[in-house]
Amino acid sequence: MATLPNNLSSLRPKRTQQGQERSQSESKDLVIKRGGRNDFFFRSACFLRRRFDDEDAVEAMLEALNNDFTETPLSASELHAAIQSSGNYVEDTTALFGPPKTTEPLPMEFLYYPYIPYFGVTLLAGNPGMGKSLLVTKLIAAVTTGTPWPLTDECAPKGKVLMLSAEDNWQRVTLPRLLENNADINQIRVMNRFKILSPENLEAMARYIEQERPKLVVIDTLTAYMGSGRDMNRQNEVGEFLGRLTEIAEDAGCAVLAIGHLNKQSAEHPLYRIVGSIGFAASIRSALFYGTDPTDRSRFALAHGKANASELGKTIIFERFGGGRDGTPVLHPVEFSAANEAEVCRVETNSVGRPASAADAAREFILEFLSEKPVKWEKIESAVTARSLASAGTLNALRAEMAKSGEIEQVGKGKSSRWKLGRPTAEE
Repeated sequence: MATLPNNLSSLRPKRTQQGQERSQSESKDLVIKRGGRNDFFFRSACFLRRRFDDEDAVEAMLEALNNDFTETPLSASELHAAIQSSGNYVEDTTALFGPPKTTEPLPMEFLYYPYIPYFGVTLLAGNPGMGKSLLVTKLIAAVTTGTPWPLTDECAPKGKVLMLSAEDNWQRVTLPRLLENNADINQIRVMNRFKILSPENLEAMARYIEQERPKLVVIDTLTAYMGSGRDMNRQNEVGEFLGRLTEIAEDAGCAVLAIGHLNKQSAEHPLYRIVGSIGFAASIRSALFYGTDPTDRSRFALAHGKANASELGKTIIFERFGGGRDGTPVLHPVEFSAANEAEVCRVETNSVGRPASAADAAREFILEFLSEKPVKWEKIESAVTARSLASAGTLNALRAEMAKSGEIEQVGKGKSSRWKLGRPTAEE
């Protein structure tokens, strides 16, 4: 490797006032924007580490870039974290290439056979608003208590679960659901800050998993934790991110369960409807699809659509109980089904208007979103629109229908009106 001068101050050019003005003018287009700072400095640190063996010099160069060309410079601690994280990616040639470390094969192992393997990433995908998180809390409860999986006497391996949840409030949504499923909360760990797996946070998570050794890591939702620094529609960036998650799972011997959404394309196979790049489908070990029972759309179904290390598991049918104003919804498994993932995730269409499933999905989401605390309808509309559940017209018609049935109640009138959970009529 090359060695830089001992006098690190020579890295920063000495400028006269005139030279500084000219330099500033010439570098107007060379500005590191706020949104991509961490990723830029992480990648730059990796690049420089491969070419220079002077750690102090590398840091000095990045400090100069941070101070002179960053729209809003990183703090010293943030810059140091990005530089330190890069050390996990830079290895010498002898470490990168060579004979395999072992020639002894090992069998594939499963957290939940055949649905969720260890040593890799399983993706659970479904149409927005179907209640995937309800299913996930049931699986988490099984792991934290070592109780049987759905419709089997086989017990989950008891252990810790690391939860990363970007969409649901812990105290008001996730915790009540876990308690309703009799989960052992002492076995659960959560990501308390940031809610994004930037390169440095991803490495921090790897170190934490190595230390805590959870049986299961849940990421809800995967695209939310990729962050703005990565493009979920670019296969190379998706593959790199999922590749690192797989390495973490392999090193710690855990299972990673990532949650994703499906788009509304009814003609495509669910694997190709996963929101984002095709890299999501290509880079995972197992794919689970959550939708409705084709024979009874009031029931829910979990179908196994991809398996790299086993046969496909049977589709499991669930019924949902509870919820509403004062209750917490819970899923109960009832039977196996011959339905496949395409049938479970089929988009229902009508000859006129939007698919019936749009109103159903929006209704379910509204009932989960609302509580006894009234909120503006605009907030509900924004949340529904962000998840592409229903159009504004469908939502307005649904509001009138749900108000008439007593499922939701209006508080106040005019611009000050708010909405909360109601008390459904006897017919409902």
